[in-house]
Amino acid sequence: MPQPIPEALVSLVIGGAPRPIRMVVAVTAHLLYGGVFGAAFASVVRSVSVPKSVGFAVLLWIGMGVVALPLLGWGLFGTELTPKIAVATLLLHLIYGGTLGWALGRDEPEPRKRASTASN
Repeated sequence: MPQPIPEALVSLVIGGAPRPIRMVVAVTAHLLYGGVFGAAFASVVRSVSVPKSVGFAVLLWIGMGVVALPLLGWGLFGTELTPKIAVATLLLHLIYGGTLGWALGRDEPEPRKRASTASN
């Protein structure tokens, strides 16, 4: 991979800025993106769980693979450079989804059962 994906995307926008500036902007944008999409997911999904969050992360990975990477000229899922990009980024998105589900998991508790008062 010629450069990290977030840095490559930022380079499209701010071009010839020095690499330290590109990296700061890239890391900041990536963390904001992950936070905003995680918050949006948590606000839409009533019962957040690890499986749901992993599924959401896979959708984000698909979006990255079919929009962002071709925009960079790297082909679908980065396969024009190497298929390893698809595997590595999928693994990272699965970690993101698992962490998101674990951190925000709020499965709705079962309603309490009323104590039955049996009369004799």
